[in-house]
Amino acid sequence: EWRLHQLTSLYRLVIEGCPSLTSFPEVVLPATLETLPLCNCENLESLSEVTMPSNMSLRYFEVIKCPNLKSLPAGLHNLFKLTRMFIKDCDSLVSFPDGGLPTSLEDLSIVGCNNLNRMPLSEWRLLHQLTSLKRLTLGGGCPDLVSFPEWLLPTSLTYLWVKDLPNLETLSIGLQNRTSFKDLWIHDCPKIKFLPGVELLAGLSYLTIRNCPMLEERYEKEKGEDWQKISHIPFIQIN
Repeated sequence: EWRLHQLTSLYRLVIEGCPSLTSFPEVVLPATLETLPLCNCENLESLSEVTMPSNMSLRYFEVIKCPNLKSLPAGLHNLFKLTRMFIKDCDSLVSFPDGGLPTSLEDLSIVGCNNLNRMPLSEWRLLHQLTSLKRLTLGGGCPDLVSFPEWLLPTSLTYLWVKDLPNLETLSIGLQNRTSFKDLWIHDCPKIKFLPGVELLAGLSYLTIRNCPMLEERYEKEKGEDWQKISHIPFIQIN
């Protein structure tokens, strides 16, 4: 039995490298907890038994290299102090928890979660509801993602990094309204062809394009057919 709720001064809990851990007993996390990294628990299958009270102080939640994990804790959407969440290399995750994610999130990273990234595009609508989101990293899988429609991302976004999206062809995210948008990174997206509206991003200060051959040709310095559309950006790195 894990009596974590009795640890009334606990603010950081790290669970790492526990190969025998397949599930948690029913446990209520202490409201004082601010940081929860969960890493390298290769046989962990579920977090559904973990209760996160709505008055919890959790600000940072990380799940990395838990390949058999099928579910995230319920009630994440009620954690209004949670600002940073990172999920990486969790291949068995297939969906976000019921209720979605908290609108307080400012930094969200989802990388190498192949089944989660196979969700239909309609289920990614929850991103638009994250009205505090400033940084988004999305990488790996997403075979059905061919374009970023304008409604997908919140207008609060200032930083976007997309990587290893094999069928992505266009990145159209309502850029013309994003005067606060600063950084755009696009790596290893072999089918992406162009960036509609990028010339209207008055606030964009950093653009990096790597291993995207059609983009590299289109926006090649002084030579590409659309070079003039990005020439106003102070820092440009192509391949």
